[in-house]
Amino acid sequence: MFTNHLKVAGRNLMKRKEFSMLNLLGLSIGMAACLLILQYVKYEMNYDKFYKDASRIYRLNLGMSDPDKVGVGMMSTNHPAAGPALKADFPQIEEVTRVVDVKIFAGSSVLSYKGKNGEISTFYESNIYIADSTFFDVFSLPLISGDPSSALSGPRNFVISEHTARRYFGEQDPMGETVALQGDFEVTITGVMKDIPENSHLNIDGLLSLSVFEGNIDNTWIWPEFHTYVKLKPNTEVQGLESQLDVFVLKYLGDVMEEFGIKEKMELQQITDIHLYSEFDSRSEDKGSAQMVSFLVIIAAIILLIAWINYVNLSTARSLERAPEVGIRKVIGARKQDLFQQFLVESALINILAILVSIVLVYLFASPFNTLVGKTIFQDVWLSGLWSQSTTWIILLMFLFGGTILAGSYPAFVLSSFKPIKTIKSKFYSGGQKLSFRQVMVVFQFAVSILMIAGTLIVFDQLSFMQKKQLGFNMDQVLVVKAPSMTDSTYNTKEAYFKNEILKYAGIQQFTASSSIPGGATNGMINSIKKKGQSTEEATFALYIFTDEGFLQTYEIDVIAGRNFSENIASDRDAVMLNRKAVKQMGFSAPEEVLGQVISIKQNRWSEVTVIGVVENINYRSLVFEQSPMAFFNFENAPIDYYSFKVGAQDMSNSIAQIEEVYARIFPGNPIEYFFLDNHFAEQYKADEQFSHVFSVFSGLSIIVTCLGLLGLASYMAARRTKEVGIRKVLGASPELIFVLLGKQFFWLVLIGAAIAIPLSWWGGNLWLDNYAYRTPLSAWLFIASLLAVMLVAAVTVVWQTSRSAFINPVDAIRYE
Repeated sequence: MFTNHLKVAGRNLMKRKEFSMLNLLGLSIGMAACLLILQYVKYEMNYDKFYKDASRIYRLNLGMSDPDKVGVGMMSTNHPAAGPALKADFPQIEEVTRVVDVKIFAGSSVLSYKGKNGEISTFYESNIYIADSTFFDVFSLPLISGDPSSALSGPRNFVISEHTARRYFGEQDPMGETVALQGDFEVTITGVMKDIPENSHLNIDGLLSLSVFEGNIDNTWIWPEFHTYVKLKPNTEVQGLESQLDVFVLKYLGDVMEEFGIKEKMELQQITDIHLYSEFDSRSEDKGSAQMVSFLVIIAAIILLIAWINYVNLSTARSLERAPEVGIRKVIGARKQDLFQQFLVESALINILAILVSIVLVYLFASPFNTLVGKTIFQDVWLSGLWSQSTTWIILLMFLFGGTILAGSYPAFVLSSFKPIKTIKSKFYSGGQKLSFRQVMVVFQFAVSILMIAGTLIVFDQLSFMQKKQLGFNMDQVLVVKAPSMTDSTYNTKEAYFKNEILKYAGIQQFTASSSIPGGATNGMINSIKKKGQSTEEATFALYIFTDEGFLQTYEIDVIAGRNFSENIASDRDAVMLNRKAVKQMGFSAPEEVLGQVISIKQNRWSEVTVIGVVENINYRSLVFEQSPMAFFNFENAPIDYYSFKVGAQDMSNSIAQIEEVYARIFPGNPIEYFFLDNHFAEQYKADEQFSHVFSVFSGLSIIVTCLGLLGLASYMAARRTKEVGIRKVLGASPELIFVLLGKQFFWLVLIGAAIAIPLSWWGGNLWLDNYAYRTPLSAWLFIASLLAVMLVAAVTVVWQTSRSAFINPVDAIRYE
């Protein structure tokens, strides 16, 4: 019986090639798109799950706020003493480890190695960290060489990643070799660890032993720069432990909170949640978005659902054509369940073919998809990693059974339910309820298409808004060079000489040195400011920027009161400039009121400085964040990490070459690393841009799949009305009138879909835009454009497919059937 069903199914597919191809193509595209998206979703949700006992590893996050609840909020780092104290107080904790970026202390990290031939290899390294000796007890990263229990136990022990070892040593064994950090701090390689997989929130190329610190930092509660991880004992009740953290904070930080006028709290965050559920700045993390993942899951489900709806619509639309077949089968004894099985076999066959085609499509588009999302989701050319995963085969089986049972059952039920006499005479079809069901499905497809187009336009509109919004400074033609890391006591003299030399070149218009640049992480640069004489409880937070008199000119920041720093005024070394928001937050009514005032600032201790100027507010970070209160300092020996140059547009390559030459001459041994600030600032929107590209591509695919179904429906409905069209043409109807006649049944469905989709897209758009402190307004044209786009696509599809009926010879049309 099954063999007979299979033969009949094959004949039917070959007999109706056009409909079979439309079904096959729609299902294949839907399945391939769904499989690509689900692989990306799986990749995002599997961050950090490869660590052994990942479910027991948590990061201890720190929350800080001032009395007015204005401040940095939660951050991923904590005080050095928090980890050891937590382990001492809570027996539920198996182990603790701390990780801190070496750039916190050195500004940047330069690693150099002198080979046996005397040649020195020197590179800037972005991911060098200082870690506890217990690091490998918490994170199960295998060592290719070295003992994980002792690799980080010595004060100058250094563990490097596999690819870092290859960059410096090639195939040579690096164990025991000495490399220099910042030129003169020599460390010994005691381990080589395998490269951390890409889907980890930790991106580490080298680990220096935490015992490098002199003194006991285990009792330090005023240096919140350490990522602190705890590994809990099995079966620990996490909520119970977390509920005791308020008491823990009060015990160790009560005096500190009173001294600084702040409130602190701590929370445990499972490492498998860090990538998708962290909403604060962190230098070490590649942050994802749980919201984006949810959107993509919905898109994947929608594309597949549209493909299945197409199958249902096209199969039931062909019911008239297959009615005589069903009637004859029933007359000669076929039971309803036999017919039901027959049509399910047909559904299974086309779904199996669609799965095979979708596998080919995934293979063809795996590499472009990696490029689209900016990550290596598919590892190798043959995608062996994909097909070796059990989840892949589970998804394919879901496609098969879902497509066969869910999409195939309704057509099978409809076709097997026809009455023999009426089906043989083709008089059974009244069109009422069955047509109504099909209309509901078409409305759903149109609504989804409008929703997807509107969503794409909203995302692109927000990106355009962020790229065009005035930030309060000008980053055009600003070239940034990392300041030298290997310095000595003559650094200040060399920096002044460098500035004088570089400004001699006509192509270089401005120069400034600063501790940070727009678009960088700021969680380590925020501290307290207050009016002189105020209590610590009245202090507020501000973003500290250490710079010189060239910063405002280079970035074209407006001074709204007072003046800029001057190198000719010695007292400016004890002065500060504030921005408008800092002035307001401190309680001054106008910028002019703060000029000449002595205020207190907090670094290692409270000190006093004089306000000499007020600048306009600027968006120092992405528009996701509100503008920050800012304080600009011109202290001698201030931490300087960047040199910024305003360069002319003419002969840019020559200007860069001149900077490189002077830099190498004055700061020998320091590698030069530079970038343009506009590109660096735009990196903050990289995730949003990738989301917009992914969203638009798969929105387009959903519309293509919808069009395939519309194409089939339009073709079939036009064919069913061929005789009517012929009669109308004999009576004088024009081709235009025929197009309207055949197309209007679709356009009112588009309008119903719009009535459903536009309110939903408005709600979803506002929900997404709420993630941004500065957002584009939702204008009506976004939704009108979405509606017009879908109407245009529907019109082109219907006109293209019904053109044969519109231009058919009336005589041939009347003789049709």
